Amino acid sequence: MPKSGRGRLILKVVLPPAVLVLGIVMTMAMAAMKPEPEKKEAEPVFPKIETFTVKGGRQTVRVASEGTVQPLQETRLTAKVPGDIIAVAEDFYPGSRFGKGDVLLRLDPLPFESALAEAKSRLALRRTAYLQELENAEQARRDWERVGSGEASPLVLREPQLEKARADLEAAKVAVRIAEEDLADTRVRAPYDGRVREKYVEVGQTVPGPSLVLGEVYSTQALEVPLPLSLDDLALLGFSGQGVPQANPPRAELTATIGNREHRWRARLVRTAAAVDPRTRMITAYARLEPPFTSDKGWELTPGMFVEADIRGKALPDAFRIPRAALQPGDVVYRLIDDNRLEKVELEVLRASDDTALVGEGLSEGDRLCRTPLLFFVDGMRVEPAS
Repeated sequence: MPKSGRGRLILKVVLPPAVLVLGIVMTMAMAAMKPEPEKKEAEPVFPKIETFTVKGGRQTVRVASEGTVQPLQETRLTAKVPGDIIAVAEDFYPGSRFGKGDVLLRLDPLPFESALAEAKSRLALRRTAYLQELENAEQARRDWERVGSGEASPLVLREPQLEKARADLEAAKVAVRIAEEDLADTRVRAPYDGRVREKYVEVGQTVPGPSLVLGEVYSTQALEVPLPLSLDDLALLGFSGQGVPQANPPRAELTATIGNREHRWRARLVRTAAAVDPRTRMITAYARLEPPFTSDKGWELTPGMFVEADIRGKALPDAFRIPRAALQPGDVVYRLIDDNRLEKVELEVLRASDDTALVGEGLSEGDRLCRTPLLFFVDGMRVEPAS
């Protein structure tokens, strides 16, 4: 083999391992010369929480409910006597208003005028018969005193005949009064100030009597809203076990949104239902409104409207209102103490809503409460309050 070819073969065999060894040596030398990193101790990380500062002062119990407006009085109007309808008042149409005693509908009075005339005729006959019998009884008494002896029997003195004539006269008087009332009842009058909900009859229709409903009307003297409440809420509002307010009736503010505007009305709770609903375990309290029924923005409240109620009850001098988020399961809160540590405090929860909770004993003014949900809690754990 030529000498030059032998040299190239040696380079192919020896050079790669030499380069590899040289690279390893240089890498190790550079690693040995690299300065060691500065060691730092890890700082502890505490849970970050939001806090709420408790404020003192009298707290008024507020209970929310809702219901549908209904009239205090509502009547299915009927006629006491039968007859043909000859006139319907303009006020007797759906939505119309009327006053107490207004004539809403008239029946044909002719048959009842005839009946009244006959009753008066019979009354005149009975009065004449009574006067005649009264004279006959007096004549019989004088005859017995002149020719008789001893005690006369009632029949001789015509006492039974006089009593019968007197009874017939009284019956004739009652018949006249009935005929007069029947004639008056041909005019169907409004029982109170109110409005017409529905009208079911028209002129020319025959009314058979009270079995036919002429229409539906309701009173505008007062409106009511039935509001379902729990028994606990009822006690906080100042109601007794008999379903009546113990002192001043609780006030309620009714609201409804109409045309993107919130309207408000004021009412008062006057009574409760006689029984608890066995399905919901709630009892109904009735909020009453007196006329006028216009809201603060001029809208009239009418039956059938749905309203929300904000009811204000008793004032509690030693209670606190806290965010609902600060109340933990089991009616406890986590209070922030020295060195940013938490302690558990058991509370007396008087009432809780979606947003707030009204609590009694267990807190003081100025306490800071955790209102951030925690994955775990250990009494005395440190936290980082949010700025």
